[in-house]
Amino acid sequence: MDWHEYLDQVTRDIGDPAEAAEVRAELLSHLTLLAEDLVQDGFDVQAARAQAVQCMGDVDGVRERLGAVHGVSHPQRVQALYEDELLWTRGLSMVGLLRVEWKRVLMRWQTWAAIVVLLGFCGQGLYAFYRNHVIWDYGHWAFVLGHPGSYNAYLAFLNIFNGPANFIVGILPLLVVLAAGDSLAWDRKTGFVQYVVHRSSLQHYILAKIGSASMVSAAVMLVAALLSGVAAGMFFPVSPSHAVIPGVTPMLMASFYAAHPLLYCAMVAGIATLAAMAWTLVGVLLSTLIKNVYLVVAGPWLLFLITSFPLLVFAPHYAPLVFIGPWINTQIGYGAGPGYAAIVPLTWLVVWMGGGLLAYGVFMRRTTRKGMAA
Repeated sequence: MDWHEYLDQVTRDIGDPAEAAEVRAELLSHLTLLAEDLVQDGFDVQAARAQAVQCMGDVDGVRERLGAVHGVSHPQRVQALYEDELLWTRGLSMVGLLRVEWKRVLMRWQTWAAIVVLLGFCGQGLYAFYRNHVIWDYGHWAFVLGHPGSYNAYLAFLNIFNGPANFIVGILPLLVVLAAGDSLAWDRKTGFVQYVVHRSSLQHYILAKIGSASMVSAAVMLVAALLSGVAAGMFFPVSPSHAVIPGVTPMLMASFYAAHPLLYCAMVAGIATLAAMAWTLVGVLLSTLIKNVYLVVAGPWLLFLITSFPLLVFAPHYAPLVFIGPWINTQIGYGAGPGYAAIVPLTWLVVWMGGGLLAYGVFMRRTTRKGMAA
């Protein structure tokens, strides 16, 4: 029986995946120490590994003792997930690891909490747009439409990212890192990373982690934007005419908004998605340096705030906070050049790619130096 099969058997009755990962990591360290001692005593490597398993004790007895200590919760669901995860990680496939990472991230409560909060902020932006167009008039709400075309579904959607109460732009880095950017920190904290790299490779693991974190954060942002767009279309008029209204419609690429309002809204949502992916990989990069999950979640958000406020004073058009949504109200000639519309998405693309490359490089250097290479 090889080590991985032995670890599978003895931790089978542990219900909590994170707790099972900790136990596997601890048992693996004991097996490694035993095998090293046996090699020094004259055993060859394969014989030392087999003897180390025998020294750990009877498989059934160890499994029963671990099960009695750690307990079992939702055994059928946990066992099905566990067996599926083992099946894919044994295949040493990059696609398999990516699938496993995607599933693991989506099953965390943090991911769904981030989605719920993000949807709440989107709904708050739509409601703020509605309240800005009604007044309390002698016991009932009355619409104040103002200029024709100032009250429609497209402007309601854009108000989420660029309204008087667009809180989403200030909280987005915190939510997307909570959704997916801290999963590497959790794996390092529980020791699960050691278990995976013994079945696959460091390169496959970190690439799967970067890919799954990016995809989950993009999915979270796009789903929130899609649901918000559907809600805007249901509760606000979808007007076919969209005149350029100073102070109401977007100032940047105003003619494009007037001609193609739906594509304009999709562009704004796409750039917000790029920003979400970029901040997620900042969290992954931070996870390669520290194991404190709270610092990993809060660190990118604090960096976002620290860099935004000075720039809001000295170069407001280039603050990270503005690059998430308020950039649509930037007027060319007032601090922004003619290439400003391209600078915004390119900035987030560079941050995303740079964060991924740095996370890969730092992880490989630190883990290889510590002897974790498979």
